[in-house]
Amino acid sequence: MEKIYNDRSLLQLITERYKLEDSYNKLLEVVYSTKKFKTIFEASSNALTLLNKIGYVFSNLNFDDVVVPQADLSNSVFYQCSFRGADL
Repeated sequence: MEKIYNDRSLLQLITERYKLEDSYNKLLEVVYSTKKFKTIFEASSNALTLLNKIGYVFSNLNFDDVVVPQADLSNSVFYQCSFRGADL
């Protein structure tokens, strides 16, 4: 799977689509899946990047042991989230 943050126009198109569909929970499921399946880290990183670009405010979430290397977390808002053992 290719890293979506390398293609700005694709990232813009996908974030607009997810805003319309309100698919936040589906993206979070992908991120949480890496707690069990470490090999899907690129999909998880892309999902977390999308959530961030959509403007999702992460609040009271448990990201312990997730694997999301290279996710673009710039300007993210995380309130009372846990990241124990996470690979960021």
